[in-house]
Amino acid sequence: MAILTSLSAMPSFRIITLTLVFTLCWFGAMAVYFSALPGGVSLDFMFTQRMIFSALETFTPADVQWHIWGTIIGDSVLPLAYGTVTVLAILRYGRGRWKTALLALIMLGVAFDFLENALHMPLLRGDVSGVGVHIMATCAKFACILPPMLYGLINWAREGLRR
Repeated sequence: MAILTSLSAMPSFRIITLTLVFTLCWFGAMAVYFSALPGGVSLDFMFTQRMIFSALETFTPADVQWHIWGTIIGDSVLPLAYGTVTVLAILRYGRGRWKTALLALIMLGVAFDFLENALHMPLLRGDVSGVGVHIMATCAKFACILPPMLYGLINWAREGLRR
């Protein structure tokens, strides 16, 4: 963590902007991809057993495969993309202990996202014994990624408006 908070080269506004555009485009592509599923969303946005069980009951074998491939390919890139743009923004705009805390939160959130993705697989194959852990990972992911993301986006937008 000390390495990340003591970097002397500040990421440029342009690099952050390009990374943000890529991340938003990837997120949009993933939203379109998962919209083909019954209910229109992936397990990433389901926060209760009822939501997950309801979705799994409506999935055909083709839907299950669709979700698996979306998770393996698309949802492996997404955490790396939003994690990268958030880290870059925090490195540019963060200060002191807040910088360290926000960096730790986004990294923890990305880790929870990858855990959640791993937990998709047994659920999609019919083993629902880990649904509670999946729900906790989903909630923890959002709790960890939203504060640093908002901090980074707000500061990026402020700088963009001043330009």
